[in-house]
Amino acid sequence: MGIFLGINSISHRARLPSRTPGQLRAAIVDSVSHAVDRGLKVRFTVEDGGRTDPNDLLEVFQAALRAGSQRVCFADTVGSLEPSAVGAAVARLRHAFPGVEIEAHLHDDRGLALANALAAIDNGADWISTSVNGLGERAGIVDLAALSMNLYLRGTRRLTDGKILTELSTLVGAFSRAQPDARRPVVGSQCFHHSAALHVQAVQRDPRSYECIDPAIFGRERQCGVRAVSREPKELVLRPPVISATELRRHRHGPGDRYVLIDDRFCQGAGQYCIARRIPLMSDYGEGHVDSHRHSCDSLFVFLGEDDNYEGLTVDVLLDGDWLRVESPVSVFIPAAMPHGYRVVAGSGTYLNHVLAGNYNSSLLNEPDRDAAT
Repeated sequence: MGIFLGINSISHRARLPSRTPGQLRAAIVDSVSHAVDRGLKVRFTVEDGGRTDPNDLLEVFQAALRAGSQRVCFADTVGSLEPSAVGAAVARLRHAFPGVEIEAHLHDDRGLALANALAAIDNGADWISTSVNGLGERAGIVDLAALSMNLYLRGTRRLTDGKILTELSTLVGAFSRAQPDARRPVVGSQCFHHSAALHVQAVQRDPRSYECIDPAIFGRERQCGVRAVSREPKELVLRPPVISATELRRHRHGPGDRYVLIDDRFCQGAGQYCIARRIPLMSDYGEGHVDSHRHSCDSLFVFLGEDDNYEGLTVDVLLDGDWLRVESPVSVFIPAAMPHGYRVVAGSGTYLNHVLAGNYNSSLLNEPDRDAAT
């Protein structure tokens, strides 16, 4: 059970201005005791500990420990500290509480959260608060994958299966609709990509020349070469080929022709996928050719009928387990990680599908049971 309260003047005014300092300390003791009496283990955090008087910090932590807390947590809540300050603060706590578990909770507002985490560890911290992809308030907190890599390189923590970090990053990125940026350590799409000619030549001879760790440890592959979008105007005008939907997982051949308007195969580095399907008038459209699936990114359905004002097409759309009947013209926004599909019910027209990924299949979230079956 995590219990926290800020006791410095800023936190006091912002949260509980009517309470006296003594009342704040009493509330801490009461809360910790209440949790412990009900069989819970407690971690007590002084919020904004980095801007709290060190003597007050020690006094409040001591009160929480006497009330039964098993762990204390030093929090740089606003991400203002540098590694030397974090190290000194944790060292004081370790000296004051030699047998107590100490955690550090460090925000990344100055881009120093990971460095601060290593400083905390070097000065006696037992635990570091982390999150997948560094998610958290504002600039976030310490990134789980980056810290795991650093501890592995230090030789202080094993990586039983580094591939899990990559898979977890994709999954959490989808459900949070906040995929990591391309250059985020370990999980970013560019972090094992070499583009400068000198780097590429050297890496092809010996990867260690420009890599401190093997990407295969994290289930990643080394990539070489420039992946820039062409600046030649004529290469940005594409003639869409007709390709069956059977090239895609979760899809079978459907009604009408499928035109692939854009993906990374036809416009390198575009980072988006779009198809148009011409839906003919049919007496029976069948059960549909698309199974429910989920993407790691946002996507869009657009249905346009052949009648005036784009009317004349009726479709059932599956969103998060619910079937919705829609009439054209209509667009359907599909957030990342939401299960979805569609089937044509009546009429004729055009279907557009736009996905914010340059490769459709790689944007699909894994569903092991169905993937194994297909």
